[in-house]
Amino acid sequence: MPAGAAVGGITGFLGVGGGFLVVPALIAFAGLGMREAVGTSLLVIAINSAAGRAVSVTKLRRGFAAFVIAAGIAVAASSINGGVADLS
Repeated sequence: MPAGAAVGGITGFLGVGGGFLVVPALIAFAGLGMREAVGTSLLVIAINSAAGRAVSVTKLRRGFAAFVIAAGIAVAASSINGGVADLS
């Protein structure tokens, strides 16, 4: 579970798909071989894609809007409290 949470957090933060991190995590933490890790990753992607067809466009838009609003509030709160350290 910690590896899954870390992969989810990193991919969500970077805004990329998780496949490039999920496969190495499955190999390192679950002890799967390369073929099994790739197959498992593709199965999860297929399940997520199939589930997306069952959700209405309106619900997807509302969910995405809620997420964007929550992210905006979090960024605003972070900047009010000093934000990220200046690296320059």
